[in-house]
Amino acid sequence: MDYQQLYNDIIQKAKSQNRQKGQGVYYEKHHITPKCVGGTNDQSNLVLLTAREHFICHKLLVEIYDHNSSLVAALWMMSFAKTYNRGYRVGAREYERLRKQFIENFSGENHPMFGKTPTEETRKKLSEARIGKNFSEEHKRNLSNSNRGKKPSKKCMEASIKAHTGLVASEETRRKLREKLTCPYCGKTGGKSKMKTYHFDNCLDNPANDREEVLERRKRKEKIECPHCEKKIDIVNAKIYHFDNCKFNPKNKDKNIHKRGKQSKLVCPHCKKEGGVGAMKRYHFDNCALNPVNTCPHCKTGCNSPKKRNKHFDNCKFKRDYDN
Repeated sequence: MDYQQLYNDIIQKAKSQNRQKGQGVYYEKHHITPKCVGGTNDQSNLVLLTAREHFICHKLLVEIYDHNSSLVAALWMMSFAKTYNRGYRVGAREYERLRKQFIENFSGENHPMFGKTPTEETRKKLSEARIGKNFSEEHKRNLSNSNRGKKPSKKCMEASIKAHTGLVASEETRRKLREKLTCPYCGKTGGKSKMKTYHFDNCLDNPANDREEVLERRKRKEKIECPHCEKKIDIVNAKIYHFDNCKFNPKNKDKNIHKRGKQSKLVCPHCKKEGGVGAMKRYHFDNCALNPVNTCPHCKTGCNSPKKRNKHFDNCKFKRDYDN
C-alpha cells in the first residue's frame, strides 16, 4: 500500500478547500512535515484537518517514517483523547495495536531515559520546585479517608517481607537511627521521635507556648466513641477494631470476625500432656522432664531446664556419694 500517496491526497484535498476555523466545523492544525523529522512552524507547512483526517494522517505518518518513536507517541496520545469535538472513536483492536506499538517503541533501551541518571542540577531544580508546597487540609483529609480501614493484602505483605529479607542497614542508616536531638528551649537530648513529640514547638519551656495548655493537651488523649459498643478508644485503634469492624455492628453479626479459629494443639509423647503449640514446644518434647534424655542417671530426677539440668547432672549428690 502506498502510504505516502494516501497521505498526500488527504493534504491536497484539505488545501484545495481553503479551510478556516470558526465556520461551524471543527478543525485541527497539522504539520505536513512533522517537526520531529525536520518540519517547521511556517504557514506553508501547516494545514487544517478534521479530527478524523488528523488521526488517519498520523497513522499514515507512523508507517511512512518507519515507526518513529515521536510519531508513535503522538498517535498513542490521540487514540484516547476525549477533549474538544473529536468525531472518531478508537476500537478495541486498533487500541490494542497502538498500545503494543507504543510499548515496543518505549520499552527498555528504546526509552528516552534508559540508563540516564538526573544530574545534581536537575535534582536541585526539582527539589526547589517542591519547596513551600503544602497539601491543603481538605487534601490531607481526603488522603486519610481514602486509606481508612484498608489493610495490605496477603500477597502485598509477602512481597514486602521478601523484598526486605536479608537486607542489612548501612552504617549511614544506623548512624541516623542513633542520632540524637537537643531541644533548644530546655536543653534536653533524646531520640528524634520523642523529642519532636514533646519538645521543640511543643516544649514546656518554649516562650510561644502556654505551659498549662501544653500540660493539659498531653494529659488529654483524644478519644472517640464507637457507635456500636459505646466504647471510648483512641482514634487509631477505633478505625481498625471498631466502627465497620466492631463485633457489635449488626452487619458483622454472621461474620464472626472477632472469633479466633480453633488453635491446633500438640500432645507430648513423654508425659502425654496436651497444650498449645508455643507452650508445648517450649516445655515439652525435647525439654520434657519425663524425657529419658533429661533424666539424671544418678537420682532419676527429671529436669526440663537445660541450665539446671547440666548443673544437676554434674553436682548430683548421688554422683558424689558414688564417687566417694
